Amino acid sequence: MELIALRTVRYNDKNSILSAFTAERGRVSLLVSASGSKEARRRRALLMPLSIVDAEIDFKPGRDIYNLRDVRSLGSPLSIISSPVKSSIAIFITDFLNSILRQESADPQLFDFLRQEILALETIDNDKAVNSHIGMLCRLSRFMGIQPDVGSYRKGAFFDMADGVWRTSPPLHNAWLDQKESRIAYIAISRMATPLCHLPTLLNRRMVRNRAIDILIEYYTAHFTKLHLPSLDVLREM
Repeated sequence: MELIALRTVRYNDKNSILSAFTAERGRVSLLVSASGSKEARRRRALLMPLSIVDAEIDFKPGRDIYNLRDVRSLGSPLSIISSPVKSSIAIFITDFLNSILRQESADPQLFDFLRQEILALETIDNDKAVNSHIGMLCRLSRFMGIQPDVGSYRKGAFFDMADGVWRTSPPLHNAWLDQKESRIAYIAISRMATPLCHLPTLLNRRMVRNRAIDILIEYYTAHFTKLHLPSLDVLREM
């Protein structure tokens, strides 16, 4: 079974728990040996955040945590690790996915999307990678069922984050953006609808780029629980 590794936390003296995402079962928790044996170290090295692996898992009914029997690499994150920009983005994406991916059911389309995004991050040039996280969050919204309707945008409109549309006047609730920030949201979301598109010069400035990611986080928060993103401050310095 293919899986995308998200985060590993220590469980006890002998084991750690890996949170991962699969096509067949959605999010799963796996028991990983924390011993110092050669085999245990090999497995842990293959299960770094955003690693894509083929895993043999012992799924037993009635359990919430499953045993990981074996693992084989399907994608090397070495290019991500060696790049400070890519590494910062990867840590942020891991934090984001760890917060947002909660379903424990099959979702092959979402899995394929995430796999393609990770492989794209591995191969993209460093100078273009700086906006990868913005693009990924824009495109992910479709698979999470909250893709904004960019066709509703008009100059001077207000972005209604609760309904994912742009309106000619502010809605009655508080989840909306003023006209300036609504334009930033529109530019980011419309231009990053496909992986081959890149942000225009306006959003290549650090200050505006940071506001764009803040808007996207606010948008996701309006539809899901509050996100835990400890890596966000590091990302802002790029």
